[in-house]
Amino acid sequence: MSRPADRIPPEPRSEVSELSTRERRLDECLQRIRQAPDFPAFSRQMQELMSQLVSDEASVQLLVNLVLRDYSLTLKLLRTANTLHYNRSGRPVRSATHALLLIGARAVRDLASSMLVFEHYHRQTPALKELLLLSLLSANHARELAVRLGLADPEVAHLCGMFRNLGEVLLAYHCPDDYARACALQREQQVARESAELRVLGFTSTDLGVAMAQWWGMPDEVRAGMRAGTGRGEPLLSRVAVAAQALTDAVYRADAAPGDLALADLEAGIATPLGLSRAELGGVIDAAAREARAIFADAHASLDDGQLARRTRAALSRLNGAGAEQDAAASDDAALATLRRQLLGELANALPRAGEGLHEAVLMILEAAFRGGPLDHAVFCLFDAERSELRGRFGLGDGAEALVARLRVSTTTGEGTLGAALLRGRDVLLGGERPATREESLWLQRLGARGAAFFALSAHGTPVGALYLACTHEPLSLDAGTAAYLGQLREAAMRALVARRATSLDSPAPAPRAAPAERLAAVLRALRGEPLGAVAAEHGVAPDELERWQAAFLAAGAHGLGADPPAPAAVP
Repeated sequence: MSRPADRIPPEPRSEVSELSTRERRLDECLQRIRQAPDFPAFSRQMQELMSQLVSDEASVQLLVNLVLRDYSLTLKLLRTANTLHYNRSGRPVRSATHALLLIGARAVRDLASSMLVFEHYHRQTPALKELLLLSLLSANHARELAVRLGLADPEVAHLCGMFRNLGEVLLAYHCPDDYARACALQREQQVARESAELRVLGFTSTDLGVAMAQWWGMPDEVRAGMRAGTGRGEPLLSRVAVAAQALTDAVYRADAAPGDLALADLEAGIATPLGLSRAELGGVIDAAAREARAIFADAHASLDDGQLARRTRAALSRLNGAGAEQDAAASDDAALATLRRQLLGELANALPRAGEGLHEAVLMILEAAFRGGPLDHAVFCLFDAERSELRGRFGLGDGAEALVARLRVSTTTGEGTLGAALLRGRDVLLGGERPATREESLWLQRLGARGAAFFALSAHGTPVGALYLACTHEPLSLDAGTAAYLGQLREAAMRALVARRATSLDSPAPAPRAAPAERLAAVLRALRGEPLGAVAAEHGVAPDELERWQAAFLAAGAHGLGADPPAPAAVP
């Protein structure tokens, strides 16, 4: 006689049901990612790369071609080949083919896999850029740990470290709303990341990363490293991958939940179990941070280098004492001073050859400010023809195009305002050491900056524009050295303006006044949606002048219909 149904233990059925639901929701997410417009081509690259038989000549040739097509991967390969682990001769390796033969095709394949993921995703949102930086740091930590432990294939460890948070990268890009909800739950309820992901998604980012790695044909060691926990029974390579991510989370990640490895526990939690000294662990942190900076620079990607340097110095200080932090800070300061000298020297040599237009010259000046500041945004601004408004023309930094479009400062809103100060040729600092005024706070909020400055530009004593320089994550630091450096760049911009006898990058040399029919044709093209700057350039007129023709055309049309002319767009 069977037991009553209500006496049957529910646990086995519940576990099966939960597992089935988890697998189903994971499969749905995988299908959504695979159907994304930009994913199939990238996925095929990964699958083809991992399926190559790296022992034959054809595969070596394929890898060399792949490396040489990617500038940042080429530099990464050459840096790796020139490390002591591979290059025992001490003679510099300059050839990618030589480097590949030196370190082995399999190691190059692993490097290329890491860099393909970085290249595909790092140009996306700021959140993704931060996750890719964390992935790179984990990869670099894993490689440095492997070298110090004498593992035969440090690049496999690099790949394991890079892919430890692959699932999180995929979620942040392909499922941003779900990812944001999981992050919010983790912060608000102070729970572990995997717990928050299970509650929001029904599966974890590790589940997603392992499934995608299997889809791409990643080596078993990589998938094992992604799944590995903190148990001492794990293979050494998996323990290295776990330690690398724990090191990254402890030093650089702000959202680590309580119970995660604390910075003070670095030595006991990571170094001692792996048989490393405190000094060796400090060397791992320092080398990994330097490599991350180099990779971002190779890829021409902006990086919050100041925050990276501060957190690196803080970790080294805790491990090795205050002297190490001071030495690291001095080294960073010396590197920045060298970079500034190099940029100024290059600018001085190139400006005389900048051509008839100012665009190339000012772009070099903006780059020198952006990299040598270091800054998050650098924008060149000019007054319009009536000097009623300062307008952004072009700039550098994440989202620079959108920033330039909204960077409009009215000069007609009264004394004491930002616009009035700039019209008088005065520099303006927003969000400095003193408390910001209400107007300054509003401007910082509108421009998405924590600290910013307008460096006034003049030609023959007349204000003509400004350099807008900003930091998005922290107040703009204008110490004596930085202020002097940016002042030199401002002087270079003014010399270029005076030398070209111009007050606008877009204004050509004075031309005969356009005939009415030509003006009408230009206005109609602009109203049909053609780019204003392109139409203006083709008709030999400044964009400001074309805007005036357009306003006159619309006003005349309104008058003919017996209506009031359209009001001009409001400016702050």
